[in-house]
Amino acid sequence: MMRSGKLLASLVAGLALAGCTTDSNTYPASVAELKAKLVGESSTYDTGSQKRSMSVTKVSGNSVSVRLYNNISWSMNCSIDIEAVDDANTRLIPNCGKTGSAIGDTSLGYVETEIAEHAKRILTGEPVDVAYINSKAMARTTANLPAMQGEALKADADMRNIDRQMEAMKREAEAANNGWATQSAGADDGGWGKQ
Repeated sequence: MMRSGKLLASLVAGLALAGCTTDSNTYPASVAELKAKLVGESSTYDTGSQKRSMSVTKVSGNSVSVRLYNNISWSMNCSIDIEAVDDANTRLIPNCGKTGSAIGDTSLGYVETEIAEHAKRILTGEPVDVAYINSKAMARTTANLPAMQGEALKADADMRNIDRQMEAMKREAEAANNGWATQSAGADDGGWGKQ
């Protein structure tokens, strides 16, 4: 046990000396330095079926705006909040907001992981780790699966209810139309049924 503790301490110290931290979104730089390194930069990687890119468009306070897009038709605007951890380290926090839906928030979590990987590529030159993005997405999806299933089942029940209501309205309209046409056609007093 003592030996593994020393190994872990050596590993952490080695990572710190290499300019890394145990938090992959934390960098050994100030907020101002990271903003300056990010703004105006872009990153692209190939998933195998498409190219996905991110451009850092502008600085606003302690955050930068980013635009994500692919080579097909998708695009999305998010931001990266930049906060000082201490005097020597700064953390990047991708932020695409919240939808209030487990399905939507799970999807946004995927995009936020992708933003962090794009930022890492811009700041360190390391390639975007597609396997890491996918493993985080799988873990997030697994954790949120019960809530996502509940939302999907509720949406299905809501759609079935709407279909039933539409069918009932259609039958009522047909019945009302048939009754009006029969009544008008049989009128003796110059009703609409006579031409």
